[in-house]
Amino acid sequence: MAIWLTALSLFSTAPLLAQSDEAAESDAAPPPEEVRAAAREAYGRGQALYREGKHAEAETAFMEAYAMIPNPVVLLGVAEAREAQGNVVGTVEALETYLAERDDAPDRAAVQQRIDTIGALGCPWMDTPNLDRL
Repeated sequence: MAIWLTALSLFSTAPLLAQSDEAAESDAAPPPEEVRAAAREAYGRGQALYREGKHAEAETAFMEAYAMIPNPVVLLGVAEAREAQGNVVGTVEALETYLAERDDAPDRAAVQQRIDTIGALGCPWMDTPNLDRL
């Protein structure tokens, strides 16, 4: 239950965090507005698909958004969609990439605890180096 609550809190705050991340990306030239709009649309579509229980389609939509604008917060949605599909390795991969790409993550401790919890639940491949996908 605690994992689900943590996951829910991470996923529900992703849109708010995504907005603050957009301002932090001012170091690089901002993407054209049409790209930003398309990324927002894909992200919103991912959220809607996730709520409808269409987790594979949601993952695809989140990945489309991330490909357009690689905002690490989008990876939280990717992780949720993968977890809902039972893709434990993919879930951890998305969460670890999120932490690697967002040094200032305000939820770093919670995300790391989630990764650790998944590992503690009996996922022996978590500590196996260079393991691609199962």
